[in-house]
Parts: sequence; C-alpha cells; structure tokens
Amino acid sequence: MQSASVHTPSNKATLLRDLLKQVSRLFYTTLVVVPANVRDQVGLAYLFARAADTIADTELISHALVGQIGTHRAWCVHRSGWRTR
Repeated sequence: MQSASVHTPSNKATLLRDLLKQVSRLFYTTLVVVPANVRDQVGLAYLFARAADTIADTELISHALVGQIGTHRAWCVHRSGWRTR
C-alpha cells in the first residue's frame, strides 16, 4: 500500500526551487533579489510563462487550441482583477 504524499509549504518550496534550478539556473539565481514573501509566486509565474512559451512554439498542438488557451488565460486574468498595464 502506498502512502499519500503530504505537500507541506516547506517541501512545496523545495520542489519549486529544485524545478527552477533544473529549468533555468540563471533565473533561479536572480530570485535572491526578489522579496522573500513573493519569491514563490514569481517562480511559479516564470514556470507558467515557460510552459506557455513551449505550448506556443510546438507543432504538436493546433493553432486553434493555442488560441483557445489564450482566450481562457485572458478570461482568468480579467476575473482575477490583475492589471496588465
């Protein structure tokens, strides 16, 4: 029987740091200048942007689906109240 993995804030932060180190060591090293209380959010935003860029660049996903993803993203940004300007 497998035990469920427990995701505590500290091991989530460790997982995020490890992933950032693997994906972009240069970006990871610049996070030291970001205030600690928003560092995880900035790291997650970076990983999201990298994933979105990979999706946009791939030929495996139709351009129509990429457009739908963009529309959904815009809706989420609007609903969140995030200002893009």
